Amino acid sequence: MKEINAIAMKILLVILCLLTGLSADAQEEIKVTVQERPSSQGIQPAFETEIPQATSADAIRILELTLSPSRIFSKRQKFVQEGDEWIMRDVDIKKISSGPITVFAQVSSFPERIFMKIFLKDSDGFIGVSPETGAKTEDASKLIRDFAVEVYRDAVGKELRNEQVILKSREQDLKKMRRKSSQNERRINGLKSDNIEMRNENREYQMQLGRKENFSTQGENVQIILYQHEIDAKKLEKEIRSNQRNINRNERKISKFERQSTHNLREQGDILNQIDKQKIVVNDIESKLRNIR
Repeated sequence: MKEINAIAMKILLVILCLLTGLSADAQEEIKVTVQERPSSQGIQPAFETEIPQATSADAIRILELTLSPSRIFSKRQKFVQEGDEWIMRDVDIKKISSGPITVFAQVSSFPERIFMKIFLKDSDGFIGVSPETGAKTEDASKLIRDFAVEVYRDAVGKELRNEQVILKSREQDLKKMRRKSSQNERRINGLKSDNIEMRNENREYQMQLGRKENFSTQGENVQIILYQHEIDAKKLEKEIRSNQRNINRNERKISKFERQSTHNLREQGDILNQIDKQKIVVNDIESKLRNIR
């Protein structure tokens, strides 16, 4: 039965992995569009993008690093929040413009995703407002899409690490259960060994109690010998009773540990199933992460 269950689980894992591979190929596409949107500077062209799984805080942090990466000989610029906008003034973005750019970012959070609107203004005005800024618009769209992809990748990376922690925790639980099972087996074997030894002792004591004396009943020392035999017999009977109590107590312990072992094995089976399912989850997220482009 265990072998059949193991084979069935392997087949299930193969099917789920195939389904996982199919779902991993269908990643959410990151797009950037330019739309006229309200801002603190009036209605202006905004580079809009939707990022799955992301948070506002991580998006602003990564956008800040994208626009003003760390440099050895210059101070990194940071966003300043003003109302519902994050603003970074006079930042150099050579990929878009030769002059300084002021960036206005708005973030709206929803379950499982965020929406971002990013306004870019250089000395010629807001990028994307006219056909003359076509090259800048294209370069800005590429930069913002690359940024959004990085935010998505970062969010999925966090999800992966969280699920890996869960997997590791369950694997640790399984190790603990196996150690406990081994301890129970050692206890059971030790108690059984003690019982065998005490039963052997009792057989020896019973043999001594049942033996017949072959000597003449005449003589002055006979009564002394018989009296001593009675004393020895009482000691043997006491030892037999003591051993039997210990045997009975050990049998109860053995029964208890065997029940624990049976329960432990069921729990191990449950944990193994959880581990298999969690491995599928981790593999799914790893595939999703690899396919984010």
